[in-house]
Amino acid sequence: MSPSSSLKYAPIGANRLRRNSRSVRATSILAVPLKPVLPIEEFLHPLPLLALAILGVNDHVLKGAGLLHGDITGKLSDITGLFFFPLLLTAAWRCVVSLLRWRREPLTRTVLATAIGLTAALFTALKTITPFVLWFERVTPELDPLGLVGHVDVTMDLTDLWTLPVLWLTWRHGRRFALPSTDTSPAQKPTMT
Repeated sequence: MSPSSSLKYAPIGANRLRRNSRSVRATSILAVPLKPVLPIEEFLHPLPLLALAILGVNDHVLKGAGLLHGDITGKLSDITGLFFFPLLLTAAWRCVVSLLRWRREPLTRTVLATAIGLTAALFTALKTITPFVLWFERVTPELDPLGLVGHVDVTMDLTDLWTLPVLWLTWRHGRRFALPSTDTSPAQKPTMT
């Protein structure tokens, strides 16, 4: 590990420091990273990964197998997708911004709220606007050059909008990883006295 590394490291057992005239050295030689390398901890938490696993099993095993009624598997897909998708958006956004800025981008509540809002708008459009659904079904396979998604078949069902409150759980989960957003409105600016 070079001292010029961009990651910050904390030596294990660093509470005892040896001081000399030139430097401060920790007594331990073992170091651990303080932050994960990729800024996607909100998405790599067990809850979104569990939601993603349930979505995969539901869509590829349970749907059409006759084990559960179609309404149940449909709502299960909606609930799990609504929970993890905003977190996938925030993780992707933070990775792109971190690469462009050459520094780790923190998650802010503004980014989280924007991702949740975009997810709610997309989900609502997919459940209520027929031309948008037809466009989405046509474009989605073209955006998947590896063929991982395959054919997308959207079921328009207004009762699916009842699953939108799950986004509150996404907010509750994501804000644990988010920094408070900075508000620059005149009422919130600190005054110098």
